[in-house]
Amino acid sequence: GFVGSMPDCLDIHFVKEEKEKGKMKLKQVTLRHDDSDVIEWWSTVIGDMVTSLSKRPRHLLVFINPFGGKGRGKQLWEDKISEIFKIAGIVCKVIVTERANHALTLLQKMPLQGFDGVISVGGDGMFAEVFNGVLMRTAQ
Repeated sequence: GFVGSMPDCLDIHFVKEEKEKGKMKLKQVTLRHDDSDVIEWWSTVIGDMVTSLSKRPRHLLVFINPFGGKGRGKQLWEDKISEIFKIAGIVCKVIVTERANHALTLLQKMPLQGFDGVISVGGDGMFAEVFNGVLMRTAQ
């Protein structure tokens, strides 16, 4: 999850916005202590705090347009985004779209129970398709 520990250190992962670019970047802080019991206590306290966040997503549905985002949608997911969700302990079901309106069609038909949210990876068109799919589904 957000916390990984070794006998003498505790790694805490977080995402920080780069203000000058408007992008998010995965960061890490390492806390060290000679006493492994202290490290274990830190890990337990922080882990319990993160687990207690009731509005935190646990399962996400991800649509990727492999041609979106200047043709880098799938690569962006694999190289940057998926790692953040994995570290956070969020399970993602990934669907790589195969044609225009693929996500729109799936969102109207597929069961969404068990998902806390839907994410689009690609350009503006992918976002619009996912948004419209969710909107049309709720209007039914």
